[in-house]
Amino acid sequence: MKSALLFILILPFFVHANNPSLKQYYQLIHHAEMSIVKNDYGAALKYYRDAGKHHYLFSVDLHNAAVVAAKAKVTKDLLFFCKGLFERGLEVSYLNSGEDSLVFAPYQKQILSLSQQVPMLKSINRKYRDEILDMVRRDQQFLKSTQMRKQYADTIKKIFDANAKRLLELIDQYGYPSDELTGIPLGGLGCVAHVIMMHQAFGSNPVYDFSDLVKQAVLQGKQDNRTGSVLYEATSGVRNYNQFSLIRGRYDSAVQIQRADGSYVQETNTLYTHWGIESIKMEDIQQCNQRRAEWYMDTIQDAFKKFMYNSENKAFILGNANAGLTIGFGNYKDFLHMKNNLQAVTGL
Repeated sequence: MKSALLFILILPFFVHANNPSLKQYYQLIHHAEMSIVKNDYGAALKYYRDAGKHHYLFSVDLHNAAVVAAKAKVTKDLLFFCKGLFERGLEVSYLNSGEDSLVFAPYQKQILSLSQQVPMLKSINRKYRDEILDMVRRDQQFLKSTQMRKQYADTIKKIFDANAKRLLELIDQYGYPSDELTGIPLGGLGCVAHVIMMHQAFGSNPVYDFSDLVKQAVLQGKQDNRTGSVLYEATSGVRNYNQFSLIRGRYDSAVQIQRADGSYVQETNTLYTHWGIESIKMEDIQQCNQRRAEWYMDTIQDAFKKFMYNSENKAFILGNANAGLTIGFGNYKDFLHMKNNLQAVTGL
């Protein structure tokens, strides 16, 4: 009986896919990431090359492929993958910061020279991209400190709402802001408009639920499924993180803030979210893997393996592409709690 249950749990992530090219793409990406977990960079590099034959590499996959090529010391492939990132608008400074700076240090001059020569993809709508980037700058204007967030809470909500409404108009006019239509953020990976989609859901009465648009974009190959799954959960307005990651979170309008002297004060702020972890049940795991399969995703078990590796090898991004959203599992303490529950239920 236990073997039968485990078989249900670890069904290949592609069994429910209905887009052959995209299915094949994510199969190969999964194999590449599991090869990374095994430190087999040669095999991972081959899988990334093959994946690019079925669908253009999403920004998060281009980045991981570039890291793999650097670790495997294959300069030609490294520059090819970096070129793909620069064509989508990534600033070279991103590759010169954090863990990336260590990985790419031997190739710094070549990467810098390449970044100065590569034009943006012709498919990118510069007007559309520039307007989104302007909206992102407005979004961030009053988020620089807790004090500003509290003082300008009403203004922040108005900005979030106005940005969401305008983004809907732009999507209706031009289409979903994909890697190839609007590029990627200047200083990061993923969807250039992810901040706008995320923030409109904070607080009460969100302007719009972007989740259906995100799901459609994922299934059409316009949004990578890892970032897309996090956006889907976060943009529904209910902050219910339990569809793809087994994290459960809820919005709290009133929170206890600890002062420097150790005392507490209650503050109301629409930008706080309370994270909570519940015990994982067998049906939770089965339902989670079912949902993940429908989005061409790996099983939650393999996702945990990747997360564990990623926690010690931070140059890779083996999950969603937005650093502020972690890897789609909440914080590391939350993850370890879920990992223990997962092992207790499955015996893996």
